[in-house]
Formats: sequence, C-alpha cells, structure tokens
Amino acid sequence: MPTLPPELPLVTAQTPAQWASLCDMIGLPELGRAPRYQVSANRSADFETLEPILARAFLARPAAAWLEEGQRRRIPLAPVPEPAELPATPHWIERSEEHTSELQSRGLI
Repeated sequence: MPTLPPELPLVTAQTPAQWASLCDMIGLPELGRAPRYQVSANRSADFETLEPILARAFLARPAAAWLEEGQRRRIPLAPVPEPAELPATPHWIERSEEHTSELQSRGLI
C-alpha cells in the first residue's frame, strides 16, 4: 500500500451522492456505482479493500487540488494538519487559545 502524505484530505462522503461524486472526481466512477458501496456501512466494512484503491487515486494530484475540486463538487473534504501545526491554522486562531492550551497539556505541541 502506498504511504500517504499527511497533507491529504480527510474524506467524509457518507451519502450515495457524495460517494458517487467522490469516485467520479478521482477517476473511479464504477466504484461509485457499485451496488455494495451505496451504503456507507458497507464502505466502512470494506475499508481494508477500499483504502489502497483510494490512496492510489489521491496520490495522483496534490492535496490542495483535491480540496479545491472537492469543494466545487460539494464533497465533504477537509485538510488534516499535524497537531503541532494546529495553532497556526485560521480555525484555531479564531477559536482562541483554549485549543492551544489543550494540545499543550496533552504534550502534542
């Protein structure tokens, strides 16, 4: 299985429409139409099968390109920064110092 770079987005395509759109976006439309994968629980159950397939597809483009395209298609994607990077992200800056204090108390930054 390919090693995934940490900047790849977190994907939460739960509905059949989100799943189909995600699969179209990564060039695997047949996976998005597979009857078994129309149910989110089945995709979760087949994680070990799906993860390497999705990983190879996501490695084809930079994470920023996937995030932009995913937003355009209304697919729930989000960047996942490393814990030490969190205090510099706009979300954390807006949410105040409580997040930074919690990370520090856990020894993550």
